[in-house]
Amino acid sequence: MLNVIHRKSLEIPLIIMGVLVLTSFLPFIQILILTLNGAIIYPLYSIADTDEIFSRYIFIIDSLISLLGLIFFYLSIKKSWRIFSAIFTVLFLLPLMVLIFGFIETDMYFLQNLVAGFAVGLILLFVALLK
Repeated sequence: MLNVIHRKSLEIPLIIMGVLVLTSFLPFIQILILTLNGAIIYPLYSIADTDEIFSRYIFIIDSLISLLGLIFFYLSIKKSWRIFSAIFTVLFLLPLMVLIFGFIETDMYFLQNLVAGFAVGLILLFVALLK
């Protein structure tokens, strides 16, 4: 029988997706990721004239860096580089997903983090399956 799916290639995306989904009910990790992403992206704020232009910069920069992280994740051979590239990708892809879904200010605050964490995990899982 042909074994198409290798277990070792799926460990990292499944662990990351599990952590992001389980911690969405108490989003301490997500808040840290969003804060770190904001600190990295903040120098672009001085370039932008208005908030509308800055939100476009955030979308473009987060998209490009997330794509770069996914390419690194796909091309990485060693497990340490796969872990580093997966964390690097999550650092920019999770805030991008939160930005796409918009902010929820109701009692169900966890829903946004749950959907974003699940989407990030599925994207990483899809890239791991392609390899």
